[in-house]
Amino acid sequence: MRSAVDTNAGVFPWFLAAFLLVFVFSGMGNGSTYKMIPAIFRRDAEHTTSAGTPERDVALRAEGKRSSAALGIVGAIGAIGGFLIPITFNSPWVSDPLSATKTAFWIFTAFYVVCAAVTWAVFLRRSGSRYRDV
Repeated sequence: MRSAVDTNAGVFPWFLAAFLLVFVFSGMGNGSTYKMIPAIFRRDAEHTTSAGTPERDVALRAEGKRSSAALGIVGAIGAIGGFLIPITFNSPWVSDPLSATKTAFWIFTAFYVVCAAVTWAVFLRRSGSRYRDV
């Protein structure tokens, strides 16, 4: 009987490439989220006030606090994801771990597709996002 390493040697390069792509795209999404949130709040403050006024300074400080709070929430949600995802792959209470892992991958894939669609709908489509030039 062949060992698992010998059996899967042909697919390992594809597995490695897929994981590297997951890490690259996850890093891009993470970085863009943490860059985008303060820019959106700042843009809102700039649109609601006139340049060089005390109101603009107050609005920028207030939006800075709001963006910090939003980033805290985003970070907390990310931490929950970093906790829940490994649990789905190492669930001792599941009777068929391979089936559970396949199901988890499909759920994660569907979630990522929904996130990409929301990002496109809100920020990237041509028909008008107020955040186009952020």
